[in-house]
Amino acid sequence: MLPAMFTSVRVLSDQDDLAIVILLTVMFTEDESDWIYVNPGNYHYHKRAVKTGLRLKNEAAIEEGLEAGERFVVDGALLPRSEKR
Repeated sequence: MLPAMFTSVRVLSDQDDLAIVILLTVMFTEDESDWIYVNPGNYHYHKRAVKTGLRLKNEAAIEEGLEAGERFVVDGALLPRSEKR
């Protein structure tokens, strides 16, 4: 496609399909895997591998490793990582 060109798109998914989408700045990649820090409570943080699906410019859909409603670090994700060393 070139500038000023248009197209039609047909999305093949159910209206009820839901996804967990996070910003790419929340994740970090290490050893060919994507990771986030999850907060199970009481100011504790656990590093958890996640499997991503569709990636957009600034976001990624999470297919495995994070459930709806779970709390995770959204800013400063490298701080818990640096404190472990």
